Amino acid sequence: PTSAGDLAEAVLRILGTESNGNVAFPSILHYTNSGATSRFDWARFIARQLGYQKELIKPIRSADLGTGIATRPVRGVLDIGLWRKTFKDTPGDIWSATNDYLRSGTDEHEEW
Repeated sequence: PTSAGDLAEAVLRILGTESNGNVAFPSILHYTNSGATSRFDWARFIARQLGYQKELIKPIRSADLGTGIATRPVRGVLDIGLWRKTFKDTPGDIWSATNDYLRSGTDEHEEW
């Protein structure tokens, strides 16, 4: 998972760096919040943070979702090594980013 706010800040940082002529990006530059989790574990974390019992979230196999669902890798984690090397930092972790969103006062998550 990646926080939209963190990603927007990363894009602005890239644009600012390029406009200053400081760094050229010769390849794909991945950005995501640090850490890794499954959609299942992330959903359980969100449920727990919102005061629900995490056991309400039940695992399913991707194959059980039916047709029309894109095939997903078992472990689809982006390599942010070039980001770390270029900007000399590590993006914030997914758990803090999720908590920040949930505590932001945004009503969007009320529909979950």
